Amino acid sequence: MSAVGAGCTRALYEFWLHSAAGWSLVQPYSSTSTFTWTTAGLAPGTYRFSVWARDASSPGTNGAPPNTYDTFSAFDYVLAAGACSGMTATAAPPSPASVGTQVTVSGNASGCGNPRYGVYLLPPGGSWSLVRAYSSQAWFTWNTAGKPAGTYRFSVWARDASSPAAYDAFSTFNYALATTPCTGMSATASPPTSATVGTTVTITGAGDRLPESALRVLHPAAGRKLDAAARVHGQRHAHLEHGGQAGPGHSAFRFGSAMRAAAASTGQRPTPTTPSAPSITHFTEPPLAP
Repeated sequence: MSAVGAGCTRALYEFWLHSAAGWSLVQPYSSTSTFTWTTAGLAPGTYRFSVWARDASSPGTNGAPPNTYDTFSAFDYVLAAGACSGMTATAAPPSPASVGTQVTVSGNASGCGNPRYGVYLLPPGGSWSLVRAYSSQAWFTWNTAGKPAGTYRFSVWARDASSPAAYDAFSTFNYALATTPCTGMSATASPPTSATVGTTVTITGAGDRLPESALRVLHPAAGRKLDAAARVHGQRHAHLEHGGQAGPGHSAFRFGSAMRAAAASTGQRPTPTTPSAPSITHFTEPPLAP
């Protein structure tokens, strides 16, 4: 805003602003006849400016020291609630990704000077939930460790800090989480090949990723599985102890070992729990054209 003094040769200008908190001096007397007002973060409403002027040689003919002036001009200024006019949201790394990946969801609002971002998530077969409340932080880190594989949907909302609306703009996208199967497997025994009855034998499996492993031991008699057969999750080895009477000579046992990625679709998958109810009741995704 600018001011022009009349009738004086060396005009000085002082700017006052009235808000809900009362009058405040925003720029003291100087020869500068302009004032730049930054409105970011201010509440909507009516503000009033009063611009004072006096000659450099004048102590001020009006007012009371130290707040004196020769003349002044006052006017109202209305700030309306800002609104974000556009919104885009992205994820890094892009979909799809393996379970356990750290995913960064970022929002970018346009048309508003002080945007705030909120993030909602819809899991497969579940309900919408608020995973990050409105914040000036434009990104959200999603930890997918332990999440079931499937397609998730994100809805990122944006609104200006001065906006009373639930949201000004939004952007939605799907994100797929998948399990990664093991591609290689080997198994060894220690001690190797043979041992006397009563020996503890350690069977070790090695895969290209941390596995869930299964160990089966077949008794030489009619391929019957031993009671000592074991299924071990999240471990790379198992101990087998077999005692009792040995048959004539020696007995040959057969070991079978398999590995798979945790929660992979090629084996028994843990049953996912039902997601908890969303923190906002009756939540629905915004329409495509709000």
